[in-house]
Amino acid sequence: MVDLHGPPLTTRGLLAAIEVIRTRGSRTIIAGSVVGLIGIGLVDWWTGPDVNVSVGYALVTVFAAFSISMRFGFGLAVVVAAWSFVIATWHPDSTPHMPTAAFNTTLRLLFFLLLAAGAAALRSVVDE
Repeated sequence: MVDLHGPPLTTRGLLAAIEVIRTRGSRTIIAGSVVGLIGIGLVDWWTGPDVNVSVGYALVTVFAAFSISMRFGFGLAVVVAAWSFVIATWHPDSTPHMPTAAFNTTLRLLFFLLLAAGAAALRSVVDE
């Protein structure tokens, strides 16, 4: 039987997870985001330009923008875009085509900025 008087189970789980995140200090969340970004960056360097780990970067950026602020999410988005440019141009396995790498980096930056803005907007909706 479906309980029509409360939120669905997935919504209750999400709200419980948000409350757990809120109990953590900002420094802990920032440190976790930076450590996660460094770990994903190392995996990205080891796998080279042939394997795309953008989903990992997106998760860290969304988590940071939701948990801390849109400004922090934007900062991580810029760092992620710069790192992807480094991998696309300086990795030993890459074939550097500067216009293509610059275009892809610009698209990735815009995508991650959009994700950070969406996560920060979602945070404001959840806070209300």
